[in-house]
Amino acid sequence: MNVNLKEIDLFADMDEEGIQNLLRCSGAVFRDYEKGQQIFQENENVKYIYVLLEGRLLASKHYSSGRRNIFCEIHEKEIFGILIHVGPDETYWYDAIAVTDCKVLCISWDFLFNFCSVSCEVHKSFIKNMIRVQADISVSQMKKLSILSGSTVEAKLGLLMLELMDEKGCIELKMNREELADFLGITRPSLSRSLMQMKQKGILHVERSHIQILNMEELEKLSIR
Repeated sequence: MNVNLKEIDLFADMDEEGIQNLLRCSGAVFRDYEKGQQIFQENENVKYIYVLLEGRLLASKHYSSGRRNIFCEIHEKEIFGILIHVGPDETYWYDAIAVTDCKVLCISWDFLFNFCSVSCEVHKSFIKNMIRVQADISVSQMKKLSILSGSTVEAKLGLLMLELMDEKGCIELKMNREELADFLGITRPSLSRSLMQMKQKGILHVERSHIQILNMEELEKLSIR
């Protein structure tokens, strides 16, 4: 395993000994998943808080029509499977699927709500970090709502690019075209057509997964109306 657990937000302000004590106390387990395998699926009872240690996942919902809505992609060191409220019969409302081979840390939800007899500091830190992580997830969800608020396909694409680009106007997409279309709630042909139109207008240059913004002013005009 290449990931240092101290670099994960859930274990912020903990030393190595504290992290190991927490893993033992919570009964945490490490699991490997192959590409295409589900970590959990819609309507499955909530049992764990998950940390992605290696690989890449997609959080998505599938419909009877065959359509798919991708909520987000999950990268190494990120926490997923967190719900604001977890009751005894709480279930997940989406699937978590491995896009690559993955290694995942699973921590029981029960550990969050059941203090040990000494109410150790590491447990308190864990709960504090959970609140921070939940706040970050809420911000990410608000950002996606902002992106989906675009009135056209080009506006949605533009808002996404404004969010993802670095200080040089560069974007390295981790999603493929099909995944990106499902994330934006559009068809793949519409996505490809809009990217081509934006390229022809001189707004951006596209080469496989790399996008370079060429005209920031026009991109903002297209995105924000």
